[in-house]
Amino acid sequence: MSGDTNMRVCMGCDYVRNVGYMEGLTEKIVSELPVDCLLEFKLVSKFWYKLITEPTFDKLQFDCAPKDPKLILYLGSQDFHTDEDLFLMDRDGVVSEYVTLPYLEEDSSLKLLCSFNGLVFCTKSVGEDELGIQVFNPTTREVLEIPGTSPSEITESVGVLFDTKKEGYKIFRFLYDESESNDNSNCKCEVYTPDIREWRKISGIVKGPVPNLLSSLFPSHVCVGGIMYWLVWSEEDIEVPGYILSIDMDENITRVELPTILISDEPEEGDEEMVDATTFNILTFLTEYEGSLACVSVDNDESNVYIWLLTNHGKSTWCGKNGAPLLIDGSLGGINSIVSVDKELLFIIKPDMENHFFFHFLNVEEMTWRISCEGVFKIGECEPFVLPYAESLFRCDFRQVTSEARERLIKIENDVNGDS
Repeated sequence: MSGDTNMRVCMGCDYVRNVGYMEGLTEKIVSELPVDCLLEFKLVSKFWYKLITEPTFDKLQFDCAPKDPKLILYLGSQDFHTDEDLFLMDRDGVVSEYVTLPYLEEDSSLKLLCSFNGLVFCTKSVGEDELGIQVFNPTTREVLEIPGTSPSEITESVGVLFDTKKEGYKIFRFLYDESESNDNSNCKCEVYTPDIREWRKISGIVKGPVPNLLSSLFPSHVCVGGIMYWLVWSEEDIEVPGYILSIDMDENITRVELPTILISDEPEEGDEEMVDATTFNILTFLTEYEGSLACVSVDNDESNVYIWLLTNHGKSTWCGKNGAPLLIDGSLGGINSIVSVDKELLFIIKPDMENHFFFHFLNVEEMTWRISCEGVFKIGECEPFVLPYAESLFRCDFRQVTSEARERLIKIENDVNGDS
């Protein structure tokens, strides 16, 4: 009996670091619980609060949590000045719970950029005036305000680069001087990191990412494997992509050429057509698929979609897939999203001659489609847009784990794995 009493005293003590192996085992078990349960556990006792708020716990929880693919569904407007809503959606297109947006002033709006480890990045504006950048965690409701640009400069676009290995992110903003001509061929670039908490200038970027003229909701950049990529549009024709630029966490800038690859229009007859950068059009997008950069393009007839996967970043080597026919009649009004979901790509398609959006899932290996959410979202009533999402306890400043805490995390995992 006295042994049980000592166990309870030990587990309830305030100085959690001395609880020892039992605490490490408990932390490993608790980390596999749903995030909403952990938020409730924090209120139970000082022990649970200290355990769950430990610097190592958020990463341990995220690594151990079951990987159930989810999406954040954003319902906004093309001009971003009407009511906006966020919902969670599963891989079958079923919409579930409502996600609370950060507090917004009257006539203010958010434009979602990307998501990373449970954090959502967006730009915030009031009316026509851009105020800055927000990072928020929909699960914990934490919001981080990133300072905006100076009045003499206008932000052309914003990109976010994240790297799970280095457990951090960088925010890039691409600027031009209001007094100069709006020419992003000689743009300025600044970078913000949460540990320094201020902007600093970097050089070497000739052109920054810009929104797609036909699909302005589609992200202007994508992050894959610790590298941020974006399309650079041709100076001769702003509706034709010329090449891809990239930047990594060490701020090395690389030019990546678009695919030049043989694909088969009619595989059964063996007829092949040469496709190079000059055939790409405004319906060309970059996205992530299974850890690789994917270039997705609709042909000029708007009848087929083609996909290339980047296999060698330095040599601009791509692997092409056979085309898949688009399951729409008539022309395209745009593509709001292309997102990787469990070995499929979800396309949110806006047809010209229909009154609702299409949610089509493409199996990349087989290049076959399945249809979801047919007729749910009406064109003119909203503009649906999705981001991949996973619930987490990460702080918006993505606090850096100290070497002491990192060693403790390794010891916990080794103790638990050795015991098993």
